[in-house]
Amino acid sequence: MSEKSRILILEDDRHIGLALQIRLRASGYDVELASSVFEATKQIEQFEPNAALLDYNLPDGNGIDFIQALRVLDDGSNIIIVIMTASRQAGLRELALNSGADFVLEKPFDSTALLNSLSALNPVKLAS
Repeated sequence: MSEKSRILILEDDRHIGLALQIRLRASGYDVELASSVFEATKQIEQFEPNAALLDYNLPDGNGIDFIQALRVLDDGSNIIIVIMTASRQAGLRELALNSGADFVLEKPFDSTALLNSLSALNPVKLAS
């Protein structure tokens, strides 16, 4: 039996973070929640996520800047990174993708779309 895939959620809105955590756990994922870049940085080495859902606007940075920290972990090549944002800033999607995100979701988004995105990106990544 394979180990559960691990997802780190970096979201400063507690309600959104908890809703995502509940939905992903119900779908069989092992999920950790952080509300700041500082918190998430402490968690990544110990938790070793297979995927990360990163809010763009955070109290102590942004999700795009945090991508680099994730990519350093085990060379980062197997971590699926999804940027979540309510921002309509021009060029943000392109910036996120060029910075190493695999996918960008604009809030509000349907949790089914999130689950489909995670499995559609590369199911092999999540199974590792």
